[in-house]
Amino acid sequence: MMMIWKMNLKKPSKIAVIGLGKAGLARLKATLQYPTLEIIATCSRRGSLLDQIDSLSPYFNEPQIEHIKYIPNLSLPQLFALDHLDTVMICSENQYHFEQAKQALSLGLHTIVDFPPCYTHDQLKTLYQLAQEHQCIFQPAFIGQLSTPFQNWKKQLSTQAIEKIILHLSGGYYRWLEIDGKQGLFANLALSRFLSLWTIIGPIDENYQLHAELLTDGYQFSIEGQSISGIQFSLSEERKVGLSRHVQTWAQLKDGKDLRQEKGLMEPLFEYDLLEFLKSFDTDQKSMYQEPTFQHQLLEVMAFCEKLDREIKSLLKSY
Repeated sequence: MMMIWKMNLKKPSKIAVIGLGKAGLARLKATLQYPTLEIIATCSRRGSLLDQIDSLSPYFNEPQIEHIKYIPNLSLPQLFALDHLDTVMICSENQYHFEQAKQALSLGLHTIVDFPPCYTHDQLKTLYQLAQEHQCIFQPAFIGQLSTPFQNWKKQLSTQAIEKIILHLSGGYYRWLEIDGKQGLFANLALSRFLSLWTIIGPIDENYQLHAELLTDGYQFSIEGQSISGIQFSLSEERKVGLSRHVQTWAQLKDGKDLRQEKGLMEPLFEYDLLEFLKSFDTDQKSMYQEPTFQHQLLEVMAFCEKLDREIKSLLKSY
């Protein structure tokens, strides 16, 4: 994968946001802080920003958003036909991300896609290839990688002898597990945590132990193994309807101590993500997302999660 951040790219200025859920509104808020960037349209099933102004204040005021065109019902041909549009931020429901990103990149539009960018290794590879072919930026957003707790933990671990990494998440049951009437994509929900794991310990050895179990109102799975470099890991996930989100992340060091990642802070992660996007157009800076190392790592992790997902489904068939 080439480093496209060094190319002579057209800088973004006219932006559309697809989807006006929490992520879409957070991206809108972050973008409005930059005078060189203009939100020219939103595309959503939720109605226009002005229709929602009572619920959006105090985050937005009417003069900030009254000029923004509203494209109803995710009508992408109408959106993509807008004059001078050069960038789209895709914050729609997850099952639409790949097709929307594919269309945008095929038109040469810079594209930021919220997690998950797609469902398969081949789809991810297609998006990178389209960005390369049309000389535009594709940024699959993994905002957790930009958080201060993760960056501090990663820096601390770089000087330590690690015995084992433990990652555990519990949380609600995602509706997008039901795709085309089939239950699946379990491992893709853990994609960002596998990416974090890969970042710390490197690629995973394929000789791992996997356990998966269907629950009456969800599922759980765990995987135990080690990296190719010999560092052990344990990653587990429990999903139940109505279960509140709880994340535990720590490292067991060879000197017997534990090094825990700090709890998440109230950080403007979507602003950090926008800054990474803007770095892609600055020859004096490097965006994490456009580094070949990150792109190769993400492709590896996506392929691993796709394989793991098939194994989880196979185990769950016995229930």
